[in-house]
Amino acid sequence: MCRGYYHVGAEIHGSWQGENVQVISNTEGISIKENGITDQFEWGNIVQFGTLAVVLTKDDQAVWTIALAENFKRNSNASLPMEGDIVLYKAEMAENQPITLKIEK
Repeated sequence: MCRGYYHVGAEIHGSWQGENVQVISNTEGISIKENGITDQFEWGNIVQFGTLAVVLTKDDQAVWTIALAENFKRNSNASLPMEGDIVLYKAEMAENQPITLKIEK
């Protein structure tokens, strides 16, 4: 099944919550709050990666990747809430688990 091309930053506009992590995407960029510490990424430091993800960078180095989960569905009617999850990955060499986040309603 072809899922198409998404402008991920725009598609995830809003507030997302996972275990000890919150992601907020708004007109200023994307912020990630993990264990009480917030990291802000302006749109100039957010790079579309393929068709389903963005990479958040600092000093030209990847810090986080946000991907649309398999169950993510965009609504053609923008007034309806989006469905599905996003997945957050920390960009580090050590093995780490992806974090699934749900839209806050």
